[in-house]
Amino acid sequence: MADLVEEGPGAARSPGAFTGQTQPRTRLAGLLWGDRADEQARNSLRQTLFELRRVLGPAGEGCLIADHERVALNPINLSVDVLDLEGAAGEDTLAAFERAAALYGGELLAGRLGVALADALIAERWLEDDGRCYRLTPAGTRSLCALGIDVVVRDAPARRCLDWTERRPHVAGPVGTALAKVALDRGWVRRLRGTRAVAVTPPGRMELKKVFNLRWEEKP
Repeated sequence: MADLVEEGPGAARSPGAFTGQTQPRTRLAGLLWGDRADEQARNSLRQTLFELRRVLGPAGEGCLIADHERVALNPINLSVDVLDLEGAAGEDTLAAFERAAALYGGELLAGRLGVALADALIAERWLEDDGRCYRLTPAGTRSLCALGIDVVVRDAPARRCLDWTERRPHVAGPVGTALAKVALDRGWVRRLRGTRAVAVTPPGRMELKKVFNLRWEEKP
């Protein structure tokens, strides 16, 4: 949870704490800030929950369940990748296997570029956003097909995923994975060596404007 959870020795394990099960605050504080005194760790957790509520805003009502002793994310109102992957892995169908593969290994345009792309897709009416989820429009389906992306009708081809760095949503799910693959395969973006981050190429800036009406400028 970049920018929300400060790095600590348990930070890499923190996603497992938010899998829909209620967790004691003491356990979360120990997992995330195990190198700190108990009171300092609890204060850090309290501040993180405050920031999480602020970031989610009204769209996040009902997603976070917390009292003085325990914390949980409500899987009814929030899509959690870990739970989605576990659910798909437990289904013995081809569709479930494809869904699990996309969740486990798919590329994704996140960060500032991912958020800007989500804004552009909504502005150009490829997607509709009701504040909780994305819906792919008929125009969006046609536009994706024009890019060579064959959208299979399913429950959530485009998922609304909160970007922890930008604190706004980017596009995940099959549509997000397919758009990232197109951008990489066509050289619109390039992977920065040794990371999963990407940079937009000069031809990519022109194509982003042409295809998505997205004006991209790198930060100085």
